[in-house]
Amino acid sequence: MFDLIITLVGVATGVGLFLVTRLASKAHSEFSTRLARGEIGEREARRAHLGLHLRTRNVGRAATGIIAALLAAVLVHAALTEEWGGRTLYYVLLLTVLMMWCVAGLRQSERLVDEARRENGS
Repeated sequence: MFDLIITLVGVATGVGLFLVTRLASKAHSEFSTRLARGEIGEREARRAHLGLHLRTRNVGRAATGIIAALLAAVLVHAALTEEWGGRTLYYVLLLTVLMMWCVAGLRQSERLVDEARRENGS
């Protein structure tokens, strides 16, 4: 049952991140199109750019938190059941790699937010 829960939460998180990423990509495309057409001014463009980076950072924080919770659940479950077999090691390795990837992306998002804030003057 534990494996099923971990798998379902992992898949739901992956699908959710995929959908959110697609929406963010569409928003960025619309923003770029409006900017190219001259429909929005420079100040509004900087504000919209900051908003896109803030949303990306928030998604990154959520993803990192979920991965950390899954990793903690796997480790606690293994400690309580004393099952440190192949499945547990697989989950730990997979979630550790995903965590490192999420943290790297989150650091980049934080950097982009800081840059956008400096450009925006806020």
